[in-house]
Amino acid sequence: MRTSSPFSAQLNDNRDEISHRQIEGSEITPEAKVLYVDVLLRDGDRDDEFERSCARWPTLRHELKAIHRRLHARKHSSERPGTTLEGAHSLLDRTGSHPRRIGNYTILGVFGEGGMGTVYRAQQTTPIRRRVALKLVRRKIDTREAVSRFESERQVLASLDHPNIPRVYDAGTTPGGRPYFVMEAVCGPPITTFCDRHRLTIVERLKLFVDACDALSHAHRRGVIHRDVKPTNILVVKRRNGPTPKIIDFGVSKTARRLPRNIAPITKFGQLLGTPAYMSPEQAEVCTHRTDARTDVYSLGIVLYELLTGVLPHDPNALRGIAYEDLPRLICKRQTFSPSTRLTDPTQREEVAARRQTSGRALMRQISGDLDRITLKALAKDRDERYACVDDLAADVRHFLADEPVAARPSTVWYRFTKSLRKNRVALACGIACALLLAVNALLLWALLIR
Repeated sequence: MRTSSPFSAQLNDNRDEISHRQIEGSEITPEAKVLYVDVLLRDGDRDDEFERSCARWPTLRHELKAIHRRLHARKHSSERPGTTLEGAHSLLDRTGSHPRRIGNYTILGVFGEGGMGTVYRAQQTTPIRRRVALKLVRRKIDTREAVSRFESERQVLASLDHPNIPRVYDAGTTPGGRPYFVMEAVCGPPITTFCDRHRLTIVERLKLFVDACDALSHAHRRGVIHRDVKPTNILVVKRRNGPTPKIIDFGVSKTARRLPRNIAPITKFGQLLGTPAYMSPEQAEVCTHRTDARTDVYSLGIVLYELLTGVLPHDPNALRGIAYEDLPRLICKRQTFSPSTRLTDPTQREEVAARRQTSGRALMRQISGDLDRITLKALAKDRDERYACVDDLAADVRHFLADEPVAARPSTVWYRFTKSLRKNRVALACGIACALLLAVNALLLWALLIR
């Protein structure tokens, strides 16, 4: 005698709707797919019946077949498929598709995928309704070490409280045992893309850069080194008070904070972590004990270089296919040219300048000098020659914006004098105008007296 499951009963009530209105799977929900193969299993395990039933849905055949095999393998085991809607989602998640719902969060789409996890766009339904980002550890890498690293990341993010760092709202584990955490949704392009798309000037770009520095400085004060600073991890969102950069992805960060005993530290000696194009020399040498705040300063220097010139200080193609052992030598030995001399092609220079609302000659004139010195100091190969912390780098950029002397340049008398003139040029212009007016009046008075 056949037994019917709650799945079978639920599907039988909607069989006509699923088989006629939801053709090709464009509207078929994850639970409907699981229910469908569950009915086939309980009504008969014959493959020919399954093939005949799937004939009307050719685009779904492969996915349904995978679910069918998994359910069939578990049919006589003690580990039965879930008989709840949450169990159906978990089962579908393990067969290769993205989940549609995790806990109180409905999955709307994918923000992006990294080496450790997938970040989804999600809608929280209870106790309040809001759009969030949900990061779920990737399938097939949920080993003990990977899960521990993932746990460390969400602990680190939860310890940070800064307007330019996404806040963590919630955390949990799926029925399949994969950890996740929910954070503030950051819907925006990388900082370089945003600046080019909106044709921001050099001054406007530097202001965004300083805000990003402030966020990283906050993390450093909490004992967290990001170690993967790059434009794709600095997203810019639009707010009422203007564009706001957000630092994301602390997945490879190094922390000096004490974590719970069941969570291993993120950093492990001998691992190459980060993005080679933005990696500091000490990071490339896999010396985790040497990485500190100056590691992020170096990566910020490359981001600043790209914001100013639109190109990286080195050809990224040179890093592709390079052997693991050759990476430190290439990063440490290659020469860094100053930003003002990087754009040698006139056509490219004019294109880059147009995205900064200026001309090629004016752009090079604006970058040369203080901005050259600031960028090269942040990119010093010897970390002792760099800025000691992100605050010092941000302070020098602020000094440049305020026409004040910067620490990256020798403080000569003539340099301080020219900076003073530039900073007080309005008052100086008014003084010169008043002096000229007095001189003209004196000449007119003298001319009248000698008649």
